Amino acid sequence: MPEYFESPKLKLARAKKYVDDLERERDRFIDEHPWSHVVEPNLDGSRKEYKIKFTRDFPDTFGDFTSNALQNLRSALDHAANASARAAGVSDPRSAYFPFGNDPKGLEDGIKGRCKDILPDIVTVIRGFKPYRTGNPNPILWAINNAANVDKHAIVHPMAGCVESIRLSSPDANCRPVLIFPPRWDGAKNEIVYAVSAPEFSPEYNVDIKVDIALAEIGVVDSHPAVGLLKAMIHEVERVLMGIEAETRRLFPNAFL
Repeated sequence: MPEYFESPKLKLARAKKYVDDLERERDRFIDEHPWSHVVEPNLDGSRKEYKIKFTRDFPDTFGDFTSNALQNLRSALDHAANASARAAGVSDPRSAYFPFGNDPKGLEDGIKGRCKDILPDIVTVIRGFKPYRTGNPNPILWAINNAANVDKHAIVHPMAGCVESIRLSSPDANCRPVLIFPPRWDGAKNEIVYAVSAPEFSPEYNVDIKVDIALAEIGVVDSHPAVGLLKAMIHEVERVLMGIEAETRRLFPNAFL
């Protein structure tokens, strides 16, 4: 008998490989420490800005690995929906896509338009994963779809700098600049502004910052470290695949004999 869910699992495995590649290259980039600490006045001179300024651009491979991971994750979801329809006996499912929406109503519209060949029980499983943005405290599936759509028109630029953690210390708490949360990425200048102070202020402090890279321009998850975010996406897609496959096997055990 055919192994219906082999294809989505292969897509997921490929996504994992690309994220591993990104993590390796990210670590190499950060280990080379291509940035400096800078203090500069802002444009109107009303305050000082404390910055991490990158001294070179992010490697193109960051975007390549991220793009490939996102496309494989997005495809894995469609392949899983399609696999469930084929296991149910639909020989040529033309309307068996994984649906998304900006909100629950948008999801229902997507289900009506793209899921006619998927059994209602499987659609119920998909609904349970909340693949929409508004009203969802963890819209990570929506973020996968949105990022993959952005990538169809222009390669996702992961890349933004971000701060994984930051700690300022000095003998006197009043002799530190004020941290910005979240730190502000300026892509035009290739820098992160992490703190501010009055223009006349000259603090004496030590800074301990862990720098990372983030996805940009995809909404909701902007500024989150890219590798950790992509691993969370992998985990969620894996949950979805397992859920769809388990329900399909329960409904159609003979299809897997």
